[in-house]
Amino acid sequence: MTESIHLEHPDLVRLLDLWRQKRPGGALPGRGMFDPIELKFMLGHILLIELADGGRLRVRLHGSRLVDQVRHDHTGRFLDEWPYQPAKDDLLQACARVLETRRPLAVGGKVSSPVPVTYEALWLPLAADGTRIDMLMCGKQYERRW
Repeated sequence: MTESIHLEHPDLVRLLDLWRQKRPGGALPGRGMFDPIELKFMLGHILLIELADGGRLRVRLHGSRLVDQVRHDHTGRFLDEWPYQPAKDDLLQACARVLETRRPLAVGGKVSSPVPVTYEALWLPLAADGTRIDMLMCGKQYERRW
């Protein structure tokens, strides 16, 4: 079954296509199936969230370009400890939706801190065993358009 997702940013479209190519027999791809070289076009724009013990969500990787945008590296921090509202709520809602549906999710919006920008993000479920989601990958692109 093909997920119907509307994306505008070409790099996010490419990331979704890559994720779809990595689905062995329709199973969810695992993080280990992605070579950093093939993700070169998104390096710096990826957020990896791992499911830690107790079901908490921890930032495994906060891409350098995303860090530049928010001016803080959240690598290692649990999402429920994220200091910025409503960004924390948006992140938790996106993660919950992907965990529930087991499908990619495209989201977008506006943020005003530290500078006004719009963004588009693609959330993808990952499962090392092909079934049990153990990580979420988010590709995010910011644009100064408003």
